[in-house]
Amino acid sequence: QAKQLCPPHAAQRRQVGPAAVSKTRRAAGMEGGDRQPLVSTPNPEGWGSISAVVNAPLIDVPPDASWFSVFLMWLTLPINLVQGVISGFVGCAFVGISIGYCNCCGCWRLVSAAGSVLLGRPFLLAWTWWRYVFAGLTALVANGRSRLALFIWEWEAFGASDWWWHGEGVWCWTYAQVDAILRSNQHRESAFGCVRACIPDLFATHILIFLSNDGLPNSQWKAVRDALHAVFLNQHASAYKTRVAKLAEKLEADWPSRKLDDLNDTTRLQ
Repeated sequence: QAKQLCPPHAAQRRQVGPAAVSKTRRAAGMEGGDRQPLVSTPNPEGWGSISAVVNAPLIDVPPDASWFSVFLMWLTLPINLVQGVISGFVGCAFVGISIGYCNCCGCWRLVSAAGSVLLGRPFLLAWTWWRYVFAGLTALVANGRSRLALFIWEWEAFGASDWWWHGEGVWCWTYAQVDAILRSNQHRESAFGCVRACIPDLFATHILIFLSNDGLPNSQWKAVRDALHAVFLNQHASAYKTRVAKLAEKLEADWPSRKLDDLNDTTRLQ
């Protein structure tokens, strides 16, 4: 599969696929039921170091997520935990810590997670996030550790209306709203579902989902997307046709005598 996706020299350098795994197992003495660990080999020259990536300084860390903020959170853990647990079970309390309890004088900006976001998540409002995180964790566990059930619970807590607050932004659920957003230009950040991504240790910087599709002629999102479609997703290209033609053969070799019940086999699907 790697040879179909990469140039021959790249596939040889990466050493991926069943053949490479078999060679590694033999080199590590794992054939014949032996349980010794695989031998780790260094990256080829010029490929960089994964250790350097995961140990690089984090990017886009807000002031309320500093190490000093973490220290203060643990010092005030009982207070944060009580507020968070209550808000994770009581919908109106969750709404209050998310967007504030009233909009009469603008003070909601100083006592809610949403207000903290609009003010740039300053250090002095870190406490609004401490209790909000505990509330979200409590609500997730209370809803069977299902993210979908959590989102529905949050939506109902906000009155089952068109919008609700989650993470650092507003969520919507109707098809018309979602379709309109997807068809429009979007200003994006390094985040998933209004929750900041940990970069660069967990996610690479400037991946396609993080780039804004602002419609400008020099858009990096447009350049990357055009290259992706031209190289990998061009249905008229010979390389694409060759890969698609071999899918059935590869599937038959890896998964013979397929049955619908096989979809319940978690180990095989993984």
